[in-house]
Amino acid sequence: VFSGLTTHIAKTVHATSGTNEASAVYYYGNGVVSSGGVVSFDTPASAVDIGLDFTVEVDTFSPDASATKGQLTGLPRKIAKIILELSSTYNVTVNSNVVLTTASINTSDGLDSFTGKKEIYPLGYSTEPNLEIRQSAPLPMRVLGITTEVYY
Repeated sequence: VFSGLTTHIAKTVHATSGTNEASAVYYYGNGVVSSGGVVSFDTPASAVDIGLDFTVEVDTFSPDASATKGQLTGLPRKIAKIILELSSTYNVTVNSNVVLTTASINTSDGLDSFTGKKEIYPLGYSTEPNLEIRQSAPLPMRVLGITTEVYY
C-alpha cells in the first residue's frame, strides 16, 4: 500500500523498480488510486517507482522510394518486412503485432530484457504505409534501428 498520491486520484498507475542501467528490472503491476490518494498492489514490495499509465507512441513517416517509372508517392505499397533492432527492451508492439512482452509480474530475479533483432511481417497495402511502435508497460525500451522492405 502506497499513499500520498492525492494528485492522481482515480488514475491508473504502474509500479516498477530497478530501472537503472545496471540493475535488474521488476514490474509489480498496476492499480487505481483511491479518493484518499492510496494505491494497493497485489505483489508486496518495500520500495517502488510509481508512474502514471502512459503508452509510448512512435509513428514513422511513410517510406518513399524512386522506381524506374518515378516516385512511389501516392501509389499503393506495403511494408512487407520490418527488422527492429532493440537493446535492453522489455515490451514493444509494432502495428498492433506483439513483438516482445515480458511485462509479467516477477519478483524473484527480475524481468529478462531482449537485445537483438526482431523480424515482423505486417499485412496489407496502403498509399501511406507507416510503422506504429507502442509500449504497453512502463519499462525500458531502446530502438536502435528500423529497416523496412517495401513492395509496390
